[in-house]
Amino acid sequence: MPSPWPPSVCRSSKLASGFVQNTLPAIVLVLLIKEVPLGVQMLKTSILQIAPELEEAGGTSGARFSMIFRRITLPLIAPMFGSVFILSFVAAFRDISATILLVGPNTKTMAVMMIELAEEGRFEATAVVGVVLSFVVLALTLAMNWLRGRVEIRG
Repeated sequence: MPSPWPPSVCRSSKLASGFVQNTLPAIVLVLLIKEVPLGVQMLKTSILQIAPELEEAGGTSGARFSMIFRRITLPLIAPMFGSVFILSFVAAFRDISATILLVGPNTKTMAVMMIELAEEGRFEATAVVGVVLSFVVLALTLAMNWLRGRVEIRG
């Protein structure tokens, strides 16, 4: 039976399957590419909220661009970096759609493992993986909130 996909798609998927599938760097790269647009938008919004007068005051004081960025801009957007990391990590940690085609026997994400266990009918093990996944995400979020509170107190 002929393939419903165009020949170029079939060739590229066969070529990519030898190099991309079943590797951890491939999964990390796909998740990074998937989550970058949201992170860029969040950081862009954070940078746009900084008053230009702050940077102008730094320039008037004789600071170069690198000093202005390091001393003024970066401390103001640092909390957003943490938020972007947490949001991207949580989304990537539970993502199924981008990783389901790349996993292999040696590289499985927890979300894909949950689906496989549920398909096998091992619902107790599925629940355990889900609870572990939830606790990891919760612990990371709490740690970020604690760290953010410490930075605000010192700042």
